[in-house]
Amino acid sequence: MGAWGEGPFENDSAADWCDGLHDAHPSERRGMVRAALTTAACTTGYLEYPVARCLASHRQA
Repeated sequence: MGAWGEGPFENDSAADWCDGLHDAHPSERRGMVRAALTTAACTTGYLEYPVARCLASHRQA
């Protein structure tokens, strides 16, 4: 069953990203977060939904 809502963990994209972060080897997690933050920082226009939502979920964790 899919997740849906207004909160940072109430959608499939954020939940999937957080699951991937949780399942990743601890040595890989920093790189995953850094990649998401780098994408957000380097984006000059519209930030695509999956990246924005994953950043929002990470901020709330």
